[in-house]
Amino acid sequence: MRNNYLILDFNNILYRSIAVHSDLSYQGIYTGGFYGFISQLISLMNKYEPTSIITCTDSPPYLRLKEYSDYKKRRKKETDLKIISNKQIARMQCETLMDLLGIPLWEIKGLEADDLIYYVCNKIVETADRVIIVSNDDDLNQLFYTFPYIELDRSGKLYTDKKFFEEYSNWTKRDYINYLAIKGTHNGVPGLRGFGEKKTRDIIEKGEVSSYLEEYPELQQYRKIIMLPYMTLSDKIEKTLKFHKKKNVQEAMRMIQNHGIKITPQINNALRRWQTI
Repeated sequence: MRNNYLILDFNNILYRSIAVHSDLSYQGIYTGGFYGFISQLISLMNKYEPTSIITCTDSPPYLRLKEYSDYKKRRKKETDLKIISNKQIARMQCETLMDLLGIPLWEIKGLEADDLIYYVCNKIVETADRVIIVSNDDDLNQLFYTFPYIELDRSGKLYTDKKFFEEYSNWTKRDYINYLAIKGTHNGVPGLRGFGEKKTRDIIEKGEVSSYLEEYPELQQYRKIIMLPYMTLSDKIEKTLKFHKKKNVQEAMRMIQNHGIKITPQINNALRRWQTI
């Protein structure tokens, strides 16, 4: 059997599920995030037929804040108590389901899903036949330089190293990180004011980065917090990161039904197959 790995950015999938199904509930309990998560998980399991699934999640307060105090502060802080409650409920529901399905959740205080996804790839580099990472985060493009065999599933569309290097032909990893540092990223790294994508590309492709690094010392700071992984994990921490857990698929199915979700042929086929692996 081929070793097909499915690596999930947990928060990315969960929060999209909550946004799409914000009003769905069953017997007075919010189930929208749970329903959306299951729908995506089952679709991915049927599409890619993984032999291993690992989820990775962020765990604030982020260590990157020590390098840059405004890291991720651009993000709007949620104040709606209903939405906050729904996120907490959905997270607990999904974590319980994954535990029953034997799907490990990687979480280390201070690190982010991107860092942990890097470590998954590093651990399986010699044994994996296929690796699908499910996330919309452009920072993960850095992985193509180290793990060219990976594929990124972005809203159902596969993005590969071939497509990446067509867009960023002849760029090194250093070039790409400089590009993100100058242009700015979604994580609150502001980049240089007035430097958009086209202008930044011109700087990289003309080999003019060094002069900008000298003129704008903050770029070194931005580079450091953009690079993956952020830090090296100790042997003690690595031993806590499990690839496999005991499965209880039958109980998982009962849980799904208890939340008002019908066991469709798609769900049944995916979970029955998962049980045999």
